[in-house]
Amino acid sequence: MLSSSTPATATDGDVTSLYYPTSSEYYELLGRIGRGAFATVWKARLLHHPHINITDAEDGGGEKEDVLCAVKILELECVDTNFVDIRLEVQTMRLSSHPNILPCHAAFVNDTSLWLVDPFIMKR
Repeated sequence: MLSSSTPATATDGDVTSLYYPTSSEYYELLGRIGRGAFATVWKARLLHHPHINITDAEDGGGEKEDVLCAVKILELECVDTNFVDIRLEVQTMRLSSHPNILPCHAAFVNDTSLWLVDPFIMKR
């Protein structure tokens, strides 16, 4: 099974103990922000997870902070590429580390879809 997760960065830039879960139940899809031939990209919010404790870094008051992300959902039934090639591409994305390349926080299969969780970048 394809599944992996990395530590997240809070919106203020501080590294937290947050890990992006590898289950769709922990993401709320807020709205579609893009669509391609085989995939749709969604603005999403990370929901409560037993291992996630996100607090407001400004005042330390324990307020929950929204963690936004982009979720690319690839319909595997519509893709004619074999699963091994897709897996190698996702592994390459996960290992990429460059300031001009967005990291892939998590990747997992949900039913017949591949979910890729990336940072949500606000348009300036």
